[in-house]
Amino acid sequence: SVSELPLDGRRMSSWQVAINQDLTRKTSASDILVVVSSHVADFNLVNCTTALQRLARSTDGRRLLQYGGDSSALAVLNGLLDAAVTRIRQQQPHEVESRTSASLLHACGKLGIGLSRRVGTLVNEIEKSVNVRASRFNPQELSNSLWGVAKLGFDHESDIVLLLGEAISTSLSDELRSLKRTVLHDEHVWLSRSVGWTEQGVSNVAWSLATLGFSVDNAHHAEILIATFTAVSALATRFNPQELANVLWAAAKTVTTGARDKNEKDTNETDNHRKKMVMKTRAAVISATSVIVSRIDSTFIARQRFEPRHVANIAWACAKLGLDIETGRGDDLRGGSIETVFSALAMAVVRVASHMNTQELSMCAWALAAFGVVDGTFAVAEAFASQANKATPRQLATTVAALAKLGEGGDGYGTLFDAVADAVISFPDPIKYELKPQDVANLAWAFAKLGRKKQLMFNYLSEVFAAQAVIDVKVTAYSPKQVSMILWAFATLDIQHQTLLTAAIPMIKARAHEFNPRDLTNTAWALDSLGVKSLGEDRLIRKIGRAARRRLADFNSQELLKFLGAHGRLGGYDKKLNAAVSAQRKRSYDFPSLGSRDSCSIVTLTSRIPMHYGNATVERVDDSCHGWGRGDTGVTLWEGSFVLAEWLSRALNPRHSNEISAAMSGHWSHLASDTWEGRVGVELGAGLGLPSIVAAKLGLEMVSTDGTSPLLRLRRGFLFR
Repeated sequence: SVSELPLDGRRMSSWQVAINQDLTRKTSASDILVVVSSHVADFNLVNCTTALQRLARSTDGRRLLQYGGDSSALAVLNGLLDAAVTRIRQQQPHEVESRTSASLLHACGKLGIGLSRRVGTLVNEIEKSVNVRASRFNPQELSNSLWGVAKLGFDHESDIVLLLGEAISTSLSDELRSLKRTVLHDEHVWLSRSVGWTEQGVSNVAWSLATLGFSVDNAHHAEILIATFTAVSALATRFNPQELANVLWAAAKTVTTGARDKNEKDTNETDNHRKKMVMKTRAAVISATSVIVSRIDSTFIARQRFEPRHVANIAWACAKLGLDIETGRGDDLRGGSIETVFSALAMAVVRVASHMNTQELSMCAWALAAFGVVDGTFAVAEAFASQANKATPRQLATTVAALAKLGEGGDGYGTLFDAVADAVISFPDPIKYELKPQDVANLAWAFAKLGRKKQLMFNYLSEVFAAQAVIDVKVTAYSPKQVSMILWAFATLDIQHQTLLTAAIPMIKARAHEFNPRDLTNTAWALDSLGVKSLGEDRLIRKIGRAARRRLADFNSQELLKFLGAHGRLGGYDKKLNAAVSAQRKRSYDFPSLGSRDSCSIVTLTSRIPMHYGNATVERVDDSCHGWGRGDTGVTLWEGSFVLAEWLSRALNPRHSNEISAAMSGHWSHLASDTWEGRVGVELGAGLGLPSIVAAKLGLEMVSTDGTSPLLRLRRGFLFR
């Protein structure tokens, strides 16, 4: 009846009521568009809203009406949007019902029609109403509105987003305060509220904020993010699989992407305030995520009947959040652990992999690699291989790079790598297709890492890189890391491709100063392996040497030895670099975990680069990282030494590691105290002895051994202080 319909300031005529009833009976977009085409001139705002809602719910609406769809259908849609704008303008902003505004935004977003000029005009008119009526929107209307503008492609700086965000923040905060005054932490009280925030509403807001680019690093976003994720915590046990996946995805996006407000100028006061708000916001998001993740195990996933897309999104989000970093991998997580979570997710991946599309499979591969979980990778590889010809370049590159990171590329994975290589070379002309730099680098690196020499694919990748170089000699689209990865891959597989070198050499000459130590090292090694010395590129070699000299303090020992060896084999000689390398250096290493036991958590060592043996034939340790006959390897700090020392610094008692505890079972049992005090450790071939120093700070009595005179002279300076 007329009385049941929103009037928006105008009573509907019987004819408009009949039109509305006809629209609600239509289920296909084609039939709805016929009604619109015939009667749009008679539509009032309610008819326009109903038509858009029905189109959004139809099975064929998105196919007909998205950009590039049916031209006649799009023409009718444009007429409908124009009519909606006209009808809104005929009313005062306060006369447009909140339900109508929310329905229009939600329908446009669901149709996926993008932010065209007409849609932009409609949203601008709706914004005027939101500006005066935002406080009267109920939670569902706020959630639908924000979701709609997020789907349309707006960002966090848009006026309508700011208006809706402020209203949502106020609404959520009011409801949370109301709950605290009634029964604390009782989700049943929350759910009993007739027009309160539901699980779907909260999850949609979280998803929308992330899609709009809200970030924990932007202090201006703190209020709404804190309110939203506090609500997430309150409803954590009530989310269905889709809502849970949305919330975790949103948490990952807000924590790991986005940036602070670029227009904000720092003073000491504002910077301190911003840092506090960022920390508070991050804590709220991580806390909410922790509550949800702690519930995930194999039983929970089986009971919830997660679909493939849910498994993929949850796995990706957990990996993206880096919960192993935030909470300490394996530490208790409110009753669960990261190992439990990813073990359950890996089992779920195995179960549903055959039903996943290539995007979901690539997400799972990336997530498993991020957490170092091998279980489930074969199922992913097998399923992806069967669909590789449908995958995008990014999906192909992500999947094989994940397997390479895990070291999973044995005989059982041959079908996948064959399928990926075939898919890559079947892409259209590289100049037209514009394969992305990161995809080129990841594909090359992954195949080389696993020893998969696919000549045709590497020819294709070389052509892609060369095509970019034709447009831009400096190849600015590629980062130094990507260039070094590509060169390293070709060199590792001994693929000589002059096209690649011709394109890469001018880029390295122009941008050598941008390369970090690892990039310089890998690039020098690759150029040597690919025979660049024979090309007479003296200026290139000088540029690389000069860049290394300027970044000398940032090299670790392995990188520097490898670089010096490659640079020397290339015929490079840099007098200033040699002088700097031969000098002693003081290096300080901070171990924050020691702060609770020792007044100083910083260890300072004196080191230098091992001597050059010239034409020595004796194999030295540094030959394993492509050095060139250098001896006295103990006088420098090796990466493995720091890794062991850092791990020890966090092992505040012998039972910190289950593996060490098991290995030492029966050997230390006579000591009642569960501490390091009174125990004896030995480090053989200790070099500079960093692990021994850290262990001594933990309370162990350390015996640190080594035998060369140069090393002993260095160690006297700090070991006995």
